[in-house]
Amino acid sequence: MYKVKEKSILMIGVGLDVKGGVATVEKLMLANTPPEIKYTFIGTLCSSGGKFRKSAYFIKKLGKVLESLSKSPNIVHIHFSQKGSFFRKLIVIYLCNIFKASVVIHAHGSEFDKFFNKLPRPIKFIAQRTFGKSRVLICLSEKWAEFYRKAFNMPPENVKVIYNPVGIPQIDNKESSHMVKLIGLGRIGKRKGVYDLIDAVALIKEEVRKSIKIVWHGDGEIREANEYALSRGVEHHFDFKSWIGDTEKKNLLKSADIFVLPSYDEGLPMALLEAMSYSIPVITTNVGGIPEVISSGTEGILLTPGDIISLKVAIEDLAKNRDLRQSMGENGRRASEQLDITSYMLRIRNIYSEITI
Repeated sequence: MYKVKEKSILMIGVGLDVKGGVATVEKLMLANTPPEIKYTFIGTLCSSGGKFRKSAYFIKKLGKVLESLSKSPNIVHIHFSQKGSFFRKLIVIYLCNIFKASVVIHAHGSEFDKFFNKLPRPIKFIAQRTFGKSRVLICLSEKWAEFYRKAFNMPPENVKVIYNPVGIPQIDNKESSHMVKLIGLGRIGKRKGVYDLIDAVALIKEEVRKSIKIVWHGDGEIREANEYALSRGVEHHFDFKSWIGDTEKKNLLKSADIFVLPSYDEGLPMALLEAMSYSIPVITTNVGGIPEVISSGTEGILLTPGDIISLKVAIEDLAKNRDLRQSMGENGRRASEQLDITSYMLRIRNIYSEITI
């Protein structure tokens, strides 16, 4: 009987206990690996501590990277983003090139374009000679693909678009309630549109607003957001809290009526895709890869970033119309099934196979 040759893949990214979309993708990939793929995973970013601790952690993990490279993996799959992640992975890719390893880089940054465009010209040149020499770059949308082709001076055929994956959960019918629960997940601050959300809710008439509750979990400006809600007189409608674990997040998604993410910049947010998989209608913005997976009026409502009036109207419309929430949620669930992790891993496997032929 023919046996498929096992491929040894060294995956390098953030630690699996780090909160956010990159770690969510990593965990999904590691939990749904095809039998012919053998991953060795190294996280080079820890979940806590200041710059000194994170730098020391990275240096320590570089030893593990060198040890793994010495074993000649078939492919090195590297997840990267902007800021510190870019510079850490610059070093890692340089080491991979010394070992003549075949590299797949996987872009996740929501603001990588802004970050990259501000870099000095010599750093951009180095990036083209390292990141740009990778065998394949995986990015999250056609919009991002166009940017990375130019930024890293890569041949178009080496840049592959694969939308983020999602696990498809078993869900039960929600219990009926007079309260409408909106949820958000992610870093709390201006980029995610948190203060716009507070301003929008403050504009909603009390007869509608009294039935609305918004719960948002993440890191960042938790205290500042709660204080701003207080200053706008809507503190009873908001609850900004720290990150929660996977089990708590699943329970939160099961209880939600609407997912809201009025961001100014995104890649393709995992939290949004997870919400869709739970049949939750979404209110979000037409940034990054979002318009490529959501049609406004079908799976949810797409807005222009900073449009507080339209955000207010969208919340009102969905809060008042249970049937509309249900139909959009069902459409979102169907759309998310096209992003199932099983199909995603088959595409990843095909990329690996093309490289190792």
